[in-house]
Amino acid sequence: FYANYYEERESEKVEFMVKESQFFPQLKNVFGFCTKNEMMANMLGVSVENKEAICSFVATDSHIIKVVKEKIKAIDFSFLLPAIAAEKLCKLASKELERDIHISYDSEYISFSFGGIQFVCKLIEETYPDYEKVLPAEHLISITTSRHDLLQCLKRVPIFGNRTSNKLEIEIA
Repeated sequence: FYANYYEERESEKVEFMVKESQFFPQLKNVFGFCTKNEMMANMLGVSVENKEAICSFVATDSHIIKVVKEKIKAIDFSFLLPAIAAEKLCKLASKELERDIHISYDSEYISFSFGGIQFVCKLIEETYPDYEKVLPAEHLISITTSRHDLLQCLKRVPIFGNRTSNKLEIEIA
């Protein structure tokens, strides 16, 4: 792999600009939720999709899903960024989060250019699951409780919980 490989590719590229403050905090918020199971290649990364100026950052390990949305005025785009690349990108972000990021990608590679840095990586060439189908459109029940009381209850769960599945079933009477 040599530095100019990405620029010399002939395939169709998508290019746009975003602010660090619109991209890196959201990416950092979700990349830890990606699966580590290599049998689920399409979930080894973060799905980043911008539709109608709302950008969704999504990651799941098939048990927990994390979705963060941010308003980004840019063209519609969608790519699947490997979790390791997301983690490394977040480490390169400035503390002020004021720089512009130039993002360019094709069907195989993505390039992030900001503050004199060019970060290029291979995209995951899988289709991300349609997470919106598993999330309820509306919640029929809403509960308000004390954060302290809830945390105290959750700290006692490991004593009684199922250690093999790590599932927690809450029954509200």
